[in-house]
Amino acid sequence: MLFRKLLLLALVYISFSTKAETTVNVEPVNTLSSKSLLSSKADEPFTIIKVPTLYTLDGNKAFGEQQITFKLHSDAPSSVVVNGITVTKGQTVQFDKAVNSAGGLDIPIYPGVVGSSGAANYTITLSVKGATCPEGYILSGGMCYRTTTQPAIKVCPSGYLYSLNSGGCSKTYTVDATKNCPAGTTYSNGVCMGSSSSPASSSCPAGYTRSGSNCYKDTQIDATKNCPSGTTYSNGLCLGSSSSAASSSCPAGYTRSGSSCYKDIQIDASKSCPSGYNVSGNQCRKVEQTDFIYMSCKPSYEEAGPTSYCPNGSSFDPNSTNCTLTNNSGSQCALTKYEGGKYVCGSGETLIPSVYPTCQKKNGQTVPASYSCPAGTVDLGSGVWRCMSNTSYAADKYCPSGYTDGGVSCEKVQTTSITYSCLSQYSLSGSKCNKRESASLVYSCPAGGTLNGTSCVSSTSAAVTYSCPSQYSLSGSKCNKRESASLVYSCPDGGTLNGTSCVSSTSTAVTYSCPENYILSVDLCSKTEEVPSTNTCPAGWSLEGEECTKTESVAP
Repeated sequence: MLFRKLLLLALVYISFSTKAETTVNVEPVNTLSSKSLLSSKADEPFTIIKVPTLYTLDGNKAFGEQQITFKLHSDAPSSVVVNGITVTKGQTVQFDKAVNSAGGLDIPIYPGVVGSSGAANYTITLSVKGATCPEGYILSGGMCYRTTTQPAIKVCPSGYLYSLNSGGCSKTYTVDATKNCPAGTTYSNGVCMGSSSSPASSSCPAGYTRSGSNCYKDTQIDATKNCPSGTTYSNGLCLGSSSSAASSSCPAGYTRSGSSCYKDIQIDASKSCPSGYNVSGNQCRKVEQTDFIYMSCKPSYEEAGPTSYCPNGSSFDPNSTNCTLTNNSGSQCALTKYEGGKYVCGSGETLIPSVYPTCQKKNGQTVPASYSCPAGTVDLGSGVWRCMSNTSYAADKYCPSGYTDGGVSCEKVQTTSITYSCLSQYSLSGSKCNKRESASLVYSCPAGGTLNGTSCVSSTSAAVTYSCPSQYSLSGSKCNKRESASLVYSCPDGGTLNGTSCVSSTSTAVTYSCPENYILSVDLCSKTEEVPSTNTCPAGWSLEGEECTKTESVAP
């Protein structure tokens, strides 16, 4: 296979700060015209751009990854592949690349097209990044160093304590001070105690009464009430009860049937008739009424002595005894009676008959006689039959065909059957309504019994008996007991009871004393010894006078 050579020429611009740049020329790279990176058996690339060691403006060697700008000039014969990135002619790319151990760069590069030949110029531009140290560290010779200082640790012998004030070690010995009490007293709880004795006061416990050198208390309680079996106590008696079946009966008006009562009620059913009919007895009756048909009054003539009778409406001819009758259209026939009266005189006067009768008084004087008509007539004042009276009688009458005389009118009667009905809960039977009502049995007890459901409870009574607990004695309905108690002895303030005596205590202040070279403090004696302290440091630290130092290093 034929390989052509490609010469890669580089110009590297290195920026150490924002204010200055440095240009570095690197050796040309000769490579075969292969479209892949050629490597050795150790897998190391044959064609690389080798940039020498780089430094920052502070003179520190480049460290870590650097941001590289790679530009392939437009006069290059073909594209190239740099650090695995294909770059065409005139194109600029950026990538990150870590420096090698010397602080320089090894950048793999090879042609991007097989068979390309000639010189490909490119430019690499980067700002050098040097090593940096953590806060508090100083870079020196490629490493970061930090020196820490702390005071040395003061060490005292066993049992001794370090004193910040003196800087030495001290140990304090402490013993109890010697307690000194006056004669006749003994030490107790910080004081010197003495005592004196006197008789104690005596009394009875609360609720007890004193009797000489004894105390007693009388107790009274209610006695236990005892009743025979089957009875219970109530208001001073033992009451019991017995039960028997109560008598049963039905309420008044009800009939018994087994364990229930009933009463049959019957009332008249309500009667109703068709429209236009009225109830009449046991049927419905409808009456149609019409007027009577009256017959003409009969002509009549009657003469009885000087009296003539003529019907109402006739005219009287004084020259004859005939009456002319006119028919009446009403229900009555009117009859007018004409008759003659007589002339009369006063008391003591004498009637003198003539055409015009007169009355002669006792003195011979004459006066016209008075005309008198019979009772019930009216004097017409002239004529033979000048006394008139009116009477009437019923005209003859009859009813139309199909009607009957109903007294005041003609009637035609129609009848039909009555309709009967009952209220709810009633049943109709003919013209009656029937209902059966039920009631519960009424239970009762004989005198002395109390009704309880369907039973009678009779009460019995017996006398109650009383009993008392042991140690009590019975008295009526009460139980009595006398309790004894011992006298209670007491002492005034400051005294202590001892049997029946009071022991009064006295106290005086205790005095303290210490051995030689000891100092008294309250009730303790103390002595302090001092020795100098020694300096030491923790593991990994170095002692330098009064201080401990430690130097730490980390990679930048």
